[in-house]
Amino acid sequence: MTAKEYLSQLRRLGYLIDHEILEYSELMTMAEATSSPALKERVQTSNVMEPMDNVLEAVEISKKIKDLQSQYIRKRRLIVDQIHSMDSATYSNILYHRYVLGEKFGEIAAAIGHDYQYTVNMHGWALKAFQAQFLDE
Repeated sequence: MTAKEYLSQLRRLGYLIDHEILEYSELMTMAEATSSPALKERVQTSNVMEPMDNVLEAVEISKKIKDLQSQYIRKRRLIVDQIHSMDSATYSNILYHRYVLGEKFGEIAAAIGHDYQYTVNMHGWALKAFQAQFLDE
């Protein structure tokens, strides 16, 4: 695994949590929805989930969300500790802003006081340093 892939795990976990939360919200909305008696008679013959099924599915998703959040917290703590233990404070700062805070290179360049292209170059060097220190062991 490359340093970029490793550090990008936080963003992927964050997206996964967001998607599960949206799924949970949609299921709960469907479970809370009421229908007319005439509609209910037609729905009974279809494969539409009953409100209780939606609630049960939402409970399962809720458990998954909690597990993913715990995983995210553990992974974030590990990555932040690794980034902060790097020898170069500049590299550490760039990687923290990019992979933990999710900032774009323009924002990082402004924060560290360098131009955009030099910041992109330093990001590449920082990834190589991170790879050598933590992933090539």
